[in-house]
Amino acid sequence: TTSYDSMFLSAFILMFGLICKNNFRQWDLLAVVALFSVMISIKPIYFPLAFLILTIPKSEYKPKTNKISALLLILGFGAIVYLGSLIYADLFASNIPPTVYLDGVDKLSQIKYVLSNPVRYAMVMVVDGYLNSFYLNTFGDLGALDVHCILTNLLSPVLVVVVAALYADTAKRYKKSDAVIFSVITVASYAIIVTGFYAMWSTLGSTSILGVQSRYFITLVPLLAALISKALSKAISFNLGDRSRDNATIAICGGLSFVAAFEMFARYFLM
Repeated sequence: TTSYDSMFLSAFILMFGLICKNNFRQWDLLAVVALFSVMISIKPIYFPLAFLILTIPKSEYKPKTNKISALLLILGFGAIVYLGSLIYADLFASNIPPTVYLDGVDKLSQIKYVLSNPVRYAMVMVVDGYLNSFYLNTFGDLGALDVHCILTNLLSPVLVVVVAALYADTAKRYKKSDAVIFSVITVASYAIIVTGFYAMWSTLGSTSILGVQSRYFITLVPLLAALISKALSKAISFNLGDRSRDNATIAICGGLSFVAAFEMFARYFLM
């Protein structure tokens, strides 16, 4: 079997890397379209990530089509692929057990409730996020949510800030409008993710949102890091070369991965 999460995250990392690369060309745009389509066929709630194409610096953007046309191309292909996946699943999928929902859950009624009570639901979303620390301290909940890695939970948000600080002196490459785009994508993606779970796993009019896990927000971590870098750019400057900065980042992320792997191994086999 293949994990859809590993496929989705791999496609996102490749797409994000292409968008951040220097000298973004026509073939890069086509690759982004293909990778975004793969992502959307797996998890359609991430449509806002298409707007990342607008943050490519003008000096690095080389395709023949302008950014707005590129955005429409990405969104259009994503929508076509997603609809195609629904048709394919309806015609050919077999032996797929139906999703079992909690008693009292009615997706359509819940969506109507959200649309009819936007202010109240917005408060539910903010309060529930606050009570759960906006899921920033549970990136170490691994396995089938049965592995609670305490060190990973504590270190993950701290190291995101550290890495963002390392790149603070490069934040000037992005305009204020890019920070706005990152912010809008982050907020919109968060709202769509938790609203999807509110509709699928919470009873009608509930004041809490069930089923949300940190792994659904992994795609937002680079955007948050970019915003943190921008916020720190006027206060911190390490004056590191690109290679030294990248090596430090690899060491930090690799160290965190080692800690998470050790904690998971210890939880499964030593405790």
